[in-house]
Amino acid sequence: MSKQLDENRRVIENQVQTTKVRGSRDNILRNTSNTGNTSFNFMFAVDQQLAQMNRTRGNVLPNYYLGPGGKAYQRAKLAFVHYPKGGGTTIKDCFINIAGSRGQPTPPTVFAGNAAEVKETLLNGGMQDVSVFMGTYVFGICDYLQSEECAYFTILRDPIDRMISHYFFCKYGGESNAPCDLPIEDFAALVTNVFFHQLTFTHNCRRDDGEVPENGRWTCDQNAVQIEPLVKFDLAQIGQIADEMEAQLDKSFAVIGILEELETSLLLLQETFGLPFHGQCKGAHSNRGRKESEERLRERKLAKETLMKSERAQQAMAADMKLYRRAREIFNQQKDKSQLLRTMNVSR
Repeated sequence: MSKQLDENRRVIENQVQTTKVRGSRDNILRNTSNTGNTSFNFMFAVDQQLAQMNRTRGNVLPNYYLGPGGKAYQRAKLAFVHYPKGGGTTIKDCFINIAGSRGQPTPPTVFAGNAAEVKETLLNGGMQDVSVFMGTYVFGICDYLQSEECAYFTILRDPIDRMISHYFFCKYGGESNAPCDLPIEDFAALVTNVFFHQLTFTHNCRRDDGEVPENGRWTCDQNAVQIEPLVKFDLAQIGQIADEMEAQLDKSFAVIGILEELETSLLLLQETFGLPFHGQCKGAHSNRGRKESEERLRERKLAKETLMKSERAQQAMAADMKLYRRAREIFNQQKDKSQLLRTMNVSR
């Protein structure tokens, strides 16, 4: 089985054109230090020209509850990072409903296949009328905007529960980018850290200065730059990057929700952005299926026990586990500071 996993990883690594990355693997890791850039800094380590352009922009709003707060969050452009199998479809559908009720167009979705095109369009001055972005690969999009305030938010889920949901969704016929005809621990070792991957997925963009540099056109490589292959899937180096991400989480997300407390999360989103997330979407769950049989419930229980006992699976998901623990801390701090929850006597 390990040979199969190694082969899958080689296929992934071959898809990433690392020769286009400016600088060595060590240079990318060095650029994760806190130098004042937006979005964890390493997002632009692959392109120093773009990094320089963004160094003083600082347009990403920090956590609403742990930072200055204020009305800026209600006028900012928004970017929802959809964590797969973590309740994200419910929030996307909620966003679409809110936009429709206000006569606004459906927010564009940023995914692996169109992320480079969206970034290129933004760099060249397009899509300036778009106020909301969402999708699995939307993180980093704020850095491509024209110096406008921008706020990220997300809904997270316990990575072990998310992995189990992903695994059985695949086994029961759902789409998956990883094969699920494997034992659950092998599946987890192949999928690894989903949230970490979302936050480190970026593109190499460059500007053709031509005769008039300020009028040069930006182009972005269609092949994404992915950190994991660049560090040869080395868990120690991935852990170092995750440490930096953990330290920056409250500075990069305006609000973080937790699927296990979805109703409270909707209230926090509503309070932060002044949009009726809870008012229009309470009780909603877009992907809630039929009640599962006792046999399937036993399968899920056994799968969770297996992952909890598997050292290999735990190591494979260590970065996401670290980020989730920090996200839970932030979530609890948000609840403690929320005036809306206090007014509504919501349990904190």
